[in-house]
Amino acid sequence: MINDRISNSGKYNAVNADFAKVFAFLAGIDGSTALGRYDISDTAYVNVAEGDTVPRSEGRFGAHDIYADIQYMICGREVIDFCDAGGLCVTGDNPAGDIKFLAEPADYAQEYLGEGWFAVLFPGEAHRPMTAPDGIPMHVKKAVAKIKIN
Repeated sequence: MINDRISNSGKYNAVNADFAKVFAFLAGIDGSTALGRYDISDTAYVNVAEGDTVPRSEGRFGAHDIYADIQYMICGREVIDFCDAGGLCVTGDNPAGDIKFLAEPADYAQEYLGEGWFAVLFPGEAHRPMTAPDGIPMHVKKAVAKIKIN
């Protein structure tokens, strides 16, 4: 996982051909950006959405096989729990949506995602986004980019 400010995103453009395009799009959006899907290329798109963070007990871990996520916080704050997906039991999946839901791991790390910050989660990295900071739900607006890696 990478966690950094959007102003530093240029450091990661070489990871994949679509990263520069996605980061340029993300750097240009704000709280007034319309909700919905934005196609960036044939292998990358961004969904802008709003929602409420939830207590840790209400979230669940998931992982992708094909797409990397770039999760960018436009307004609000959340915690993203993450760990390696290897060895975690699959509790459900949606192959068409490139998501496997996973059992709660015994151990995981946490990162805060505040306004203007992004997190990159690669295939095989389990993550539980939209966790309420300090257990107190809050309304957020965020963008989630999907970039085909595999």
